[in-house]
Amino acid sequence: MKKKIYSILVSLCMFTNFILPAYAVDTNVQNYQAVYLGVENYGSLSRDNMSWFRHRFSINGQSYFTYTIPDNGGAYTIQNKLQEGYVYNITVQNGNVIAADFASSVAEGSITYVDSTSIMVAGQAIPLEGCSVYKINNAAGGSTVIASSVADLQIGKTVKVYENNGQYVIYLTFVANQYTAPVSGTPGLKTIKNLLATAMEPVGTTLYVYGGAWNWQDTAASNQATTIGLPQSWVDFFQSQNVNYNYKNPVQANSYYPFNKYNQYYYAGADCSGYVGWSVYNTMNTQSSETGYVLKSTEVAQQFANLGWGTKTQNIQRYGFKAGDIMSMNGHVWICLGTCDDGSVVILHSTPSKSINGQSGGGVQINGIGDSENCQAVQLARTYMSRYFPQWYSRYHNVYKNYSSYTSFSGSTAGKFSWTINGVLSDPDGYIGMKADDILADLFGETNAITASAGQGGTISPSGIVRIKDGGTQSFVISPNNNYDVASVLVDGVDVTNQLVNNRYTFSNVNEPHTIQVTFKLGEAWFTDVHAGMYYYDAVRWAVKNEITQGINNSQFSPDGNCTRAQVVTFLWRANGMSITADNNDILFTDVSDNAFYKNAVCWAVSEGIARGTSDITFSPDQTVTREQAITFLWRANGSPMVSYDNLFTDVPKDAFYFDAVQWAVNKGITQGTSNTTFSPNQSCTRAQIMTFLYRTIEN
Repeated sequence: MKKKIYSILVSLCMFTNFILPAYAVDTNVQNYQAVYLGVENYGSLSRDNMSWFRHRFSINGQSYFTYTIPDNGGAYTIQNKLQEGYVYNITVQNGNVIAADFASSVAEGSITYVDSTSIMVAGQAIPLEGCSVYKINNAAGGSTVIASSVADLQIGKTVKVYENNGQYVIYLTFVANQYTAPVSGTPGLKTIKNLLATAMEPVGTTLYVYGGAWNWQDTAASNQATTIGLPQSWVDFFQSQNVNYNYKNPVQANSYYPFNKYNQYYYAGADCSGYVGWSVYNTMNTQSSETGYVLKSTEVAQQFANLGWGTKTQNIQRYGFKAGDIMSMNGHVWICLGTCDDGSVVILHSTPSKSINGQSGGGVQINGIGDSENCQAVQLARTYMSRYFPQWYSRYHNVYKNYSSYTSFSGSTAGKFSWTINGVLSDPDGYIGMKADDILADLFGETNAITASAGQGGTISPSGIVRIKDGGTQSFVISPNNNYDVASVLVDGVDVTNQLVNNRYTFSNVNEPHTIQVTFKLGEAWFTDVHAGMYYYDAVRWAVKNEITQGINNSQFSPDGNCTRAQVVTFLWRANGMSITADNNDILFTDVSDNAFYKNAVCWAVSEGIARGTSDITFSPDQTVTREQAITFLWRANGSPMVSYDNLFTDVPKDAFYFDAVQWAVNKGITQGTSNTTFSPNQSCTRAQIMTFLYRTIEN
C-alpha cells in the first residue's frame, strides 16, 4: 500500500512539473520540427518510473518544451528512436508525443562558401533570406539549442539545413566526416570470415557507453544493434568526442554512465554485449529491425547454444580457442579473432580502455590476451590498430589483458561458445585452422609479404614477415649495435645500401612479395655512453663521421654534459665548411685567445651575424649555452628565414630576440617544447641536444 501511495505521489509531482511550462500543453494535434534534448532531470531519474519520464524538445529555437511519451504497452517505440541533438518531426497531442521520426535534412556538412545572400553546403546553395539560425550544443546530461544569426555562418563551420513550413532552418552543429571502415562484412553471409570481417567494422570508430546498443528500456537489443551496417550515431559520437571523453563522469547529471539510475545514451556507442550482438545480427541478417542478439555477458554462450548454433563449454583449454569463438564471462563478452604460436589470443571487444591521458573512454578495438604485454597477440593488436585506425590510436593505445582473468567465469550459463561449422556458419576460407597473423593479413587484404632479416651486429624493424596491401608503403629501420656499421642491404638480392636515408629503407607502391636482408660489420671504436635506440644516436654518429665533434676521450662522448658557447659555434663552423674569414684579426675578444681551438669559429660566427659577444670585449666561450641561444644560432646560420606562425609557447614573448628562431625550429621539426605550452628558453643545452638540433637542421 505504501508503495502504491508513493507511486501516486511521484506521479503527481511529475505531473506538476509537467504543467509548469504552460505552452508545452497542447490539447490539439500539432506537428512540429524539433530538436530532441533528452529526458528532464537526467542523472536523478529511476528506471522504475520510465513511463513518466518527461522529454525535452526545442521547437523554433525556444529553450525547450517538455512532453511525456506513451510507453506503447512497454515497447517504448518512440523513445527508442530518440537521440539527443538530432532533429525530428514530432506529433503532439494533449502534451504527449504520439509520433516521432528523423527529419530529413536538405544539406549537411561544412560551409564552403558564404556571401550576403547564401551559403554553400555539400554543393548546394542555401538562400539566407528569411532563414532561422540556431546552434545545437551536445553534452552529457542534456543538449541545448540557442538562437544564432547568419553572422555565425562562416566557412569551415558544420551545419545541418532543414526546411520547415517553406523556410530554411540552419543548425550549427557537429557533422561527422564520411567514414568507411578498413574492413567490413557482407550482411547475411554466414561464414566465420564474414563474422570477423563484420565485427571489424565498428573497430576504432565506436566508443564504449555503458548500456550502449541495448534498447531505451535496457532490456534487449536497440535499433542500433538491429541495424544493417555501421550505425551513424556511433560514428557521430566517436568523431564528436576527443581524448578527454570519459564514459563515467563522477557527476551523475553529466555522465554517460547511469549510476544505477537511467542511461539515455544507449545509441551513442556500444558496450561489450551490444557490440557482440550487433556483430552477430549483421552476420545473420540482411534486413534491419529483426530480433536482436544483445544479451547479458554471462548468458551469450548458453543462449547461442540453445539456438542450435553451436556448443558451449566451460572446459577452457589453453590452445583451444578458434576463430569466431565467443567468450562469455562475468561482466564481459568478446570474440576470438585467432590464436598465436605462443598461446596468446587476438580478441575483438568493446572495453573502456584508458586514453593516453588517463580518461576511461575506449570502446571497440583489437586487443590481445596472454601472459605478458610482449605476447604475440598484443603486438599484432598494436600493429593493426596503429596502422589502420590512426585517429583512434592517437587517443587510445592497446591494452594488455591477462589470459587467466579473461577466460575465468562463474555460473552455469557462462563459458566459451564455438560455432558448429557447416551448421549455421561455414568456413570455406579455412579460418578455423589459421593463426591470428594470417587471419588479420587476409582480412585487411595484405597480400604482399616482405620478409625482413638482419645478421649479427644489429637489427631491422619490423622484422620477419610484414604483409602489405597492393600499392602500400612500408619502411624498415636498420639499427647497428655499438661498434657495428651497416655492411650491406640487399632487396631481392640487389644491393641498395647507398639508398638508405637515415638508416631507413622504404618500399613504395608494393604490388609483389619482396625480401630485405641486412648484414653488419665491425666499425670504428664507439662510445660506451651512446647506445643504439637513444634519440641522439644517429646524430652523434653523423657528427663524428663528418668530423664535427669527437668524444671527450676515446670511449666517452658525455651526451649529458653541458655544451658551451664556444663548442656550439665550433660545431656550426665545422658543419659549414670551416671557412676562414678575412677579418679574423679584427674581431677582438679578451677571452678568446689566438691559440684557442674555437678562435676561427668565433670569428666566423660573429662576422656572419650568427653569434655576438656577451659584451663589447667578451664572448664568454665557457658559458653554458641555453636553448634560446642554440636555436637562434642555428636559425641565423640558416639565413634567418621569415616565419609567420602563431606563438606556441607562453614563455616565448613575441618581442624576444629568439621568437622567430623558436617558431622556425619547431615548425622544421628541429626541436619541440618542454611541454605543450612551454619552451624553457633559459634551460641549459647538453651535448646530445646540440648534436641532435644540428643533425636535424642539416638533414631536413
